Amino acid sequence: MRCAAASASRHGRPFAAVGRNRPLVDVLVDGTDAHRMNLVGKPDPALFLEAVRRLRVDPVDAAMVEDSLAGVEAGRRGHFGLVIGLDRTGGTSAAANLRARGADAITRHSDPERASGLRERSYVGLSGSGVAGPFVTAAYRPP
Repeated sequence: MRCAAASASRHGRPFAAVGRNRPLVDVLVDGTDAHRMNLVGKPDPALFLEAVRRLRVDPVDAAMVEDSLAGVEAGRRGHFGLVIGLDRTGGTSAAANLRARGADAITRHSDPERASGLRERSYVGLSGSGVAGPFVTAAYRPP
């Protein structure tokens, strides 16, 4: 299974290259790429669409996990097959706001194994704890 991480932060590469994240990330699109390619920021889906393009996956066949309202909106605008809102607060208003922006599901877990809620573990999503900007996208096949 292939996974991409997308972050507007220029610090995405060091994060993706260390620790337990290293084997998870096949493709990374970060702020350095966004600047070089003139990609527009969220809620425009350009950064995330570039990530799935590099994975050679159509957005409709990809899942993404996002913790920001603008990021969830970007996923919806980009026609991702599954947009999961990551609620870091655990509050009902945060979850409601993520849903209002287009999240198909809400999770409080950034751990890929716990975030999905899907029967088949055919996708991975992750969030960049400690990095400005969330991570995301991954290929998946709907059940």
